[in-house]
Amino acid sequence: MESSTDADWDFECSKCDQKYYINPTPVVAALVFRADRLVVVSSMNKDLWGLPGGYVSPGESLEDAIKREVLEETNLQVKVTDFLASYPMVKNERNLMFIVFIAEVESGEPRAGDDVRELKILEPNDAHKQLTGKFAKKALELWISNQES
Repeated sequence: MESSTDADWDFECSKCDQKYYINPTPVVAALVFRADRLVVVSSMNKDLWGLPGGYVSPGESLEDAIKREVLEETNLQVKVTDFLASYPMVKNERNLMFIVFIAEVESGEPRAGDDVRELKILEPNDAHKQLTGKFAKKALELWISNQES
């Protein structure tokens, strides 16, 4: 996605001249590792394999949001160990910011939860083959490349 200027994403109230911005909505995801294997999930309403994650609730930190989303979707409690990357995207006319963390499982037995049809725990290279989500795949490729350097 190309960078845009504020003028691309703002508008002014015709009555008071107040300027408003269409700021991105944060969406968190994580490469969740259980030992050396990666947790991947399939969406309940699409044939899409991706990473656990979801929208950030008002007043919630990004780190708390990913912990909550992973627990809701996988029944796993995680520790966030690092930030990996962020990817701007537009989906259904919505301006989103996809923020990816690295996390390790601390406890819990894996099972498909909210919005998840199926959950798999795979070697990273097998997870890469399984993933169909564009930014999930891109994030895993970045992580793999960081491991090789």
